[in-house]
Amino acid sequence: MALRLPKQNYQDIERVIEFDFVRATEAAALNSLRWLGRGDKEAADAAACDAMRGMFDLMNICGEVVIGEGIKDDAPGIFKGEQLGTWYPGSPEFHIAIDPIDGTTNIS
Repeated sequence: MALRLPKQNYQDIERVIEFDFVRATEAAALNSLRWLGRGDKEAADAAACDAMRGMFDLMNICGEVVIGEGIKDDAPGIFKGEQLGTWYPGSPEFHIAIDPIDGTTNIS
């Protein structure tokens, strides 16, 4: 006998994804906190990007970054064209505008 899971409606899926986005933001903030006031904005940005990318990669979405961080130097970042999420067939599609830290100079 096959296991049958209850069918989720659109609002349930939307709510889960909303909280996943919040968790990604929280993870970026918490991971970059250790760099606060240390004068290393690249390390703070890298920490935030790693945490946010890690959280997005757990989400059942098909996400493509359409607005990302600029490529001005060798700073780490999440850039335009990157794919985020599991890309599991049937997952909702998102175009994502992302900047894990708005104001890296301020955190350093």
